[in-house]
Amino acid sequence: MNQFFKYAVSKHLVNANPISDVIIPDNGNRYLTNEKLALSENLRKKIFSALENEPVLKPVIITFMLTGLRPQELIALKWENIDFKNSIISVKQAVNCKVEFDDNGNVVERTEVLGKTKTQKSVRTFIAPKAVMDALTQWREYSVHIGSEFVFCNTKNGEMRKYYGLRTALQRFLKKNGLENEGITLYTFRHTFATMLLEQRESAKIVADLMGHTQVSTTLNIYSHVVGNSAYEQTAQTLDGMYAKYS
Repeated sequence: MNQFFKYAVSKHLVNANPISDVIIPDNGNRYLTNEKLALSENLRKKIFSALENEPVLKPVIITFMLTGLRPQELIALKWENIDFKNSIISVKQAVNCKVEFDDNGNVVERTEVLGKTKTQKSVRTFIAPKAVMDALTQWREYSVHIGSEFVFCNTKNGEMRKYYGLRTALQRFLKKNGLENEGITLYTFRHTFATMLLEQRESAKIVADLMGHTQVSTTLNIYSHVVGNSAYEQTAQTLDGMYAKYS
C-alpha cells in the first residue's frame, strides 16, 4: 500500500501518502520457515543428475543455482551480456509485467516487457563459476541455429521466453523425475545459491552483492537459519586461538 500511495502522489492523483508513517512490527515470524526455501543436499544431487538428459533445461538451472539470478533477470539475459573470454556476466535488465486497464479499472491485458531490474543494486557484474560458463558454452553451440539475442529464448521462434513458459518447463521436468511434490519453484534455485555460499561461510556482504540485495540485512534476515552451531563453534575456536597468543 505504501508503494501504491507513493506512486499516486508522484502522479498527482492524491496530495499525500496517508500511510507513510505506519510502522509494521516485526516479531521475526516471517523468517521462521525459510529453511524450506532452498534445496536439500539430497535434492541438489537428484536434480543435477536428472539434468544430464535435459539439454535445454540444464544450462537454465545450472545458471540459476550457481549465479543466484532472479527468474526475471535470467529471462532478460542476452548473449551480449556474457563475456566468455573473462567469464563475466552482466545483469542489466529484467522482465517486467505491463498491465493495461480500461476506463473502469478492469485489466485488459498483461504483457511481459524488458525493463529495469528490481532495484538499482540489482544491476551488477560478476565473475561466473566455470560450471556456468561451460554450460553456457555448450548451450550456445546447441542453440546457434536459433539466432536469438536472448540466451534462454523460446527455442521455437527465438523470441524472449515468457515467465509462465519457463515455469511450465520446470514443472514438466519435476513431474518427469518424481519431484513434483517437493515444493520446488524457479525461486528455489536462487535461494539454494545463497544457502550454498553461506553454508561455506562466504561473506554475507558478497552474497548480498551477488544476489542484488540492496541491504546486507535482507540477506542475513532471510538466510540466518543457515548459520548453525558449527559456525559459533568455529568462532569460539578462533577467539581461543587469539587469546592464547596473549596468555
